[in-house]
Amino acid sequence: MRAERKAVSDKTGTIRFRMAEKTQSLDLTGHISCERPEEDGGCIEVESITLDEFCATHPRPDVIKCDVEGAELKALLGADNLLRTWHPVILCELHSAALHDSVIEYLQGLGYGCRVVDQNHILAGFE
Repeated sequence: MRAERKAVSDKTGTIRFRMAEKTQSLDLTGHISCERPEEDGGCIEVESITLDEFCATHPRPDVIKCDVEGAELKALLGADNLLRTWHPVILCELHSAALHDSVIEYLQGLGYGCRVVDQNHILAGFE
């Protein structure tokens, strides 16, 4: 096993995001994205990959731990084929009510059952 220097997202290519201060979580401030040109301050560009593309050349996971500071839905959308075909168990950290609802709705649409573990985490398994 080895670490990959790539961001997991809903598309393969490059994405931009804001670097966080060590003492601040950007997912709580809503400023993790750098999608607009005027948001250059503190933004970096990194290579991204979907989990579907990654799993085309690597073993598929049985469990996914998803904690990507507000980009959880994008990461899961990039794993659509993996989730529909292989049904890995998912432990997902979420920090907003809107994200919580959209992730659960998406996973339930794929046939997953979702259980709230605590205020910020859900556990999803295929039913």
